[in-house]
Amino acid sequence: MHFHLGRLRPYSTALKVVVTLAVINWLVTGPFFSEYIVPRYVTPFHILEDRTSGQNLAIMFDCLSRSPRRNLRVALVGDSTMNSADSLDSTLIPYLVGEGLRRRFQRNDIEAIDSSEVGLYTSDGALFVDKLLGRGVDVIVYGLTLRALPLQPVARYVSRIGDEMSLGDLVRMARIGGAPWLVDNLGAEHVITGVVRTNWATYAYRSSLRRFIWESTLEPVAPSWPALERMFKLPAHDWQVLVAPRQVGKSPYEWTREAYGIPNPNWEALDLIGRMCQRYAPGRCVLYAGPVNPFGERGDGGEGRNSLPRALRGRQPAYAGGNVGGAVSGRLAAIRATYGHCRRPGCRVLRVHQRRPVRPQDCSGC
Repeated sequence: MHFHLGRLRPYSTALKVVVTLAVINWLVTGPFFSEYIVPRYVTPFHILEDRTSGQNLAIMFDCLSRSPRRNLRVALVGDSTMNSADSLDSTLIPYLVGEGLRRRFQRNDIEAIDSSEVGLYTSDGALFVDKLLGRGVDVIVYGLTLRALPLQPVARYVSRIGDEMSLGDLVRMARIGGAPWLVDNLGAEHVITGVVRTNWATYAYRSSLRRFIWESTLEPVAPSWPALERMFKLPAHDWQVLVAPRQVGKSPYEWTREAYGIPNPNWEALDLIGRMCQRYAPGRCVLYAGPVNPFGERGDGGEGRNSLPRALRGRQPAYAGGNVGGAVSGRLAAIRATYGHCRRPGCRVLRVHQRRPVRPQDCSGC
């Protein structure tokens, strides 16, 4: 048999394009990520979180996948009540929890991850939990607020997590019966975008590549070429904290049953979080609502029965509870009753624990 190179000529151009794209993608996932992304978004900070104002969540998840693996990773998910409205790292609940756990256990191998976003709705929170479980996070802490459960979410508070779901993430959700919810709440365009972004780093990091080209090459000559500035310079992020609009209606209450009642997709997402905890992280999920002392300290400085340190130290059952309203605490109790038990004898995934606001005398040693 004789092999003729001429037979490849009709495909030579396409082959060159494919090889070129593969090489560029390798450079992005390798040297570009290590030499540009990590120094910009990871190493200067004390805690891993989204530093792009929600514009590119892939950076946070890829940093989580590629950063050195510590013995225990605790991911905290929630809205601005969790991350102090994107304030200083030292004021974030994840940062304070990480510092407290390392101090309590005298260990430096505990890593707290801030997986919260301003205005995060529970439907997006379920997708965050899904991706975090796929990246080997040991403990999931989800802080629930009633405002995260509306029937009609405000568009500007819907995160871009729907564009970051890989095929593995979708399959993980489908395995716990979440396929119908995904079909109803995640459009085909989001699925396609997620598959492309999670498999083609050049596309996922196109904004960072554009910024890199601008800063390293074009910025010095931009005054002479205004067109270059229009093409490559990225607009600055809007760091202003968005204020949730107040609904004006006849009811004296801001959060009404009509606007936040069951059923709606966000309440269904809360149920999916319970299913994922039962299937993929039994005994390693903490769901809470309302004011909470994450260390559960008693007045004498000892650990409370359902404290987070107990859950971390011995994989003890975590708790779910709340005091922001009967609807939330009642729903959490139903989730605990349905998904709070795993197959091992005596193992419980979630435990209902009604939390009351922490009083000064309860924190005399804080």
